[in-house]
Amino acid sequence: MVATMCTLLELQPGNKVLEIGTGCGYHAAVTAEVVGPEGTVYSVERIPQLAEFARGNLRRHFGEDHGKERVVVIHGDGSCGLPDKTLFDRIYFTAGVDPQRFDAQVFCKQLRSEGILLFPEAEGSLIIMYKNSVDAMEEYGRRGRVRFVPLMEGRAEL
Repeated sequence: MVATMCTLLELQPGNKVLEIGTGCGYHAAVTAEVVGPEGTVYSVERIPQLAEFARGNLRRHFGEDHGKERVVVIHGDGSCGLPDKTLFDRIYFTAGVDPQRFDAQVFCKQLRSEGILLFPEAEGSLIIMYKNSVDAMEEYGRRGRVRFVPLMEGRAEL
């Protein structure tokens, strides 16, 4: 699934990427390898123990100082992205969204032109969207039947 998602994101060296749901840090590490040392992955995890676990895994993979530049793990609620950061080239979720409550336009404002948003429904499809030239999100496609842990929404303790 990680390889499929990286392919659908059309990652390029130098991309600035936002990941929602760090988990153990594996997906962020793979993404960071694809975008290279000139790229950056910001990963948001709402469970503090998982955020710290991921930081340790990423330090072991990239090295003590090098990993901090490649993947920035943020403990917090990523259900609305990171609106205070500059624009991202790609945004993806590693937790399934509720299609009745998910608003892709929230993330449109956080993407550069022609940016890609990739998110799974908790039980449904993997959805690929592009930001078009008039700053709106367009669905580009859906892939397969997937099942992801549901996205936890609401403010996390910071």
